[in-house]
Amino acid sequence: MREDFAESLEAFHDLAEEKVHAQRAYDLHLINEELKQIEERFAHIEEVPPEVEQEVFQYQEQKQQLMRKMHEQFQVLDAGGTLETEQGAWSVLQQDEGKLIAIGGGRQIDLSLGQMMTDAEWGMAYDVNDASIHRNTKKHYIIERTKQQLQDLLDAQIFTVESKRGTTHLKLHKAYELAREDRDSTQAQMGIIAERMVRTYLEQLAWDYPDLGFTVERGDAQQDVENKIDFIIHRRSHARGVNVEPIEGSKDAGIQFTTRQDAEGLAHKQEQIDRAKRFAREVDDLVLVQIPIERFVGAYKAWQSKQTPGGPERYWHQQTKDEIFRNVMAGFLTPEEVEREMDILHQRPAA
Repeated sequence: MREDFAESLEAFHDLAEEKVHAQRAYDLHLINEELKQIEERFAHIEEVPPEVEQEVFQYQEQKQQLMRKMHEQFQVLDAGGTLETEQGAWSVLQQDEGKLIAIGGGRQIDLSLGQMMTDAEWGMAYDVNDASIHRNTKKHYIIERTKQQLQDLLDAQIFTVESKRGTTHLKLHKAYELAREDRDSTQAQMGIIAERMVRTYLEQLAWDYPDLGFTVERGDAQQDVENKIDFIIHRRSHARGVNVEPIEGSKDAGIQFTTRQDAEGLAHKQEQIDRAKRFAREVDDLVLVQIPIERFVGAYKAWQSKQTPGGPERYWHQQTKDEIFRNVMAGFLTPEEVEREMDILHQRPAA
């Protein structure tokens, strides 16, 4: 990735580093460190072409406003106050055994921690003010929602800069324009929706099953367009607890996702990845993951008709979830490692 975007993106690497352990014993020090990292790294702004300088600085100001708002929300929580609730938010309660329940529209639905942390991707919001929700769980929820908004603004900055940067190759200009049109479209293509379903499902698993030992990071616009990275899987140790260290010899894998099944299309995708491998310095490997579009259409339509918490992934059968997990992990793990991960998933239900 270009150095002028590297510092901004590093915030997302660090935010994903520390997850909760199996007993959800949140560490306030880690949360404070996350806030410090956001402050330091998102305060930077890269050099931009003069003709888009004002637009880029507006995005920067919006990022700063989001960070200020996050601090204000933390202060409200620390003072024992109540957070503002977004319109249409589902109320979340935590039962004695730790199980989360979402309540809204006359319905009550089981909710995992991972689903709550990732549902902003699907336009869902939650009221986490109930006293049954641990204060640090609320803080993690605020951080995850802010991360998603900051990522959107970072992408907007990248699109704006690359559309006017004189050093950007003509083909890249076109690629950025097409990517921007896709992301700005109100009718997202099914391929983009499918990639988001896979990524958010893996993010949910990372929250709900910390022993899996990985975190997931959404790729930014530059990584997507130039390095063919839709998202990155960061491998971590299987040790319990919040002090999660990298596995010796482990790989951070950049995932390029496709629903194409034709041989010519897959060959073209693989050629793109092979070229991108020469320049993608932020990952150890690039992996092409192919899953048929049929695995996504029905679940997405079912979710669209009901708009329930948990995203479209809620409507996958367990067999489909296992197939998707295996397909992604098989790209960079040995068969034995994949089976160990599957054992972890099947040993106990998500929290």
